Amino acid sequence: SLLPHKGDYRQGETVKESYKLNQPVLVKEIHTQKGSLTESYSMLWCDAENIIIETVKKAEDSDDFIIRMYESHNSQTYMHLETGFEFEKAYLCDMLENNICEIKSDGKCIDLDVEGFEIVTVKFTGAKSGGAL
Repeated sequence: SLLPHKGDYRQGETVKESYKLNQPVLVKEIHTQKGSLTESYSMLWCDAENIIIETVKKAEDSDDFIIRMYESHNSQTYMHLETGFEFEKAYLCDMLENNICEIKSDGKCIDLDVEGFEIVTVKFTGAKSGGAL
């Protein structure tokens, strides 16, 4: 595919457009169920467009919740991440999901400084999802 654009890959939003092309949204029909559904819900929301949330999964050795993301513009970035679930603690981890340090949080949000092209792994413990995870 070709994506003509002005400026460099950042201005052309080529990272975002490549995800749209290569990982389209999958839709699955679910039959009527008991319960209620909020008008809108976001499992994760990040305020920095250059931070790409790449992986959302259960931890390898526990019931903790892992997200892996990276900075895509080679730019030091301060990011704010909000979760659609409550958690007890958040930890910055290595790629093997070993805790490096605890991240200050309010049980719903975290803030991080991310280096250019850095890969970041965050572990959320005690996630209370109400079935969303």
